[in-house]
Amino acid sequence: MPTYRTFTVGNDHYGVNSGAFELDFLGGADLLIVRGGTVRAYLGDGDDLARVTGGSVQLFGQSGNDRFEIGASNGYYNGGGGNDTFVLTGGNGNVAVGRDGDDAFNLVGDGMTVTLHGDDGNDRFYGHYHDTGGEIRGGAGNDAFFDFGNAGDLGLTLYGGAGNDLYRIDTRFAPTIVELAGEGRDTVQMTAGTTWTLGGNFENLVVNPATTSFDTTRMTGNDLGNLIVGSQGSDEIRGRGGNDVIRGGGGRDQILGQLGDDTIQGGGGGDDLYGGAGSDTFVYTNLSDSPHGGAYDTYDWIRDWTEEDFIDLTGLDANATLAGHQQFEYGGSYFGYPPDNPQIGTFVLGGFGGELYLMAYTNGDEEPDLIISMSSEWGEWALNVENIIF
Repeated sequence: MPTYRTFTVGNDHYGVNSGAFELDFLGGADLLIVRGGTVRAYLGDGDDLARVTGGSVQLFGQSGNDRFEIGASNGYYNGGGGNDTFVLTGGNGNVAVGRDGDDAFNLVGDGMTVTLHGDDGNDRFYGHYHDTGGEIRGGAGNDAFFDFGNAGDLGLTLYGGAGNDLYRIDTRFAPTIVELAGEGRDTVQMTAGTTWTLGGNFENLVVNPATTSFDTTRMTGNDLGNLIVGSQGSDEIRGRGGNDVIRGGGGRDQILGQLGDDTIQGGGGGDDLYGGAGSDTFVYTNLSDSPHGGAYDTYDWIRDWTEEDFIDLTGLDANATLAGHQQFEYGGSYFGYPPDNPQIGTFVLGGFGGELYLMAYTNGDEEPDLIISMSSEWGEWALNVENIIF
């Protein structure tokens, strides 16, 4: 039989090295240290600290912002109310449940197998790229999983649950990640220079801005309307189905919207853009998105332009000599010959046969400051001022 002990409402300190105990701490900021034995403890109200390095435990935080430091195996930890913190430094087979509040789970040790449940609240899970096995469930709320990989063979599965969840993972050695339909708008944040395809029920795919690579980043969406954001290097992006929003970022990118009415922004660098099926919109917000530099690789090329597509210039300042943000005016069409005396603050359309262009002038000289090339099997009649948003 365990020894039962109830403490006063105050800041109590208690340690267990051996034996069996059931403890009720009531209120106060209490400290419990377990080095051995069998302990079932209720930490009560207050911001409590439980440090476990051995023994067999069942600990219940109840109210307050409690901290559990876990270095033994096969324990059960329940945070209860409050914003609780779980720090796992070692051991295997531990179960930790956050319950209410915005809880934090910090996996400091390597080679652990765990079962973690955030339950309610906006919970945070930190993997530190350690080799970890088991399952981690966010539960309800906007949960985040930071720095998880699966370089070993332990096998880790992350379940976001309801809410708008974020997964920042090492996509070279990724764990299994699972979302169900109707559980929010969820984001995978991947490593630059790697390859990732969104699984079902994930909406957003973005590159972790803290990562860089000289290798090409390859990103593929799914049949939902995805937000896909590339790296500052070279990207290959495929939207697949749905009405996607795709932003290439820096570098020379290849972007394929594929099915759906997509919104595509190549970003800096000369990009190869394919809208695919549907009515697609190509967005420009900076002159450096497609600058005129006298070489094909400095500006964008829309490779499959149709009369159903659009170019959006509303994010550009049309006149660099005036304060504020000026909108463009249409300067005319010049098919078969170059524009004559172009005016500041205007854009012109032109081309010959299936090779078309848009040129924009913002500083008063006769050289275009923005040039967008287009290829179209429909020829010149596929490009009209009605295709330009300005």
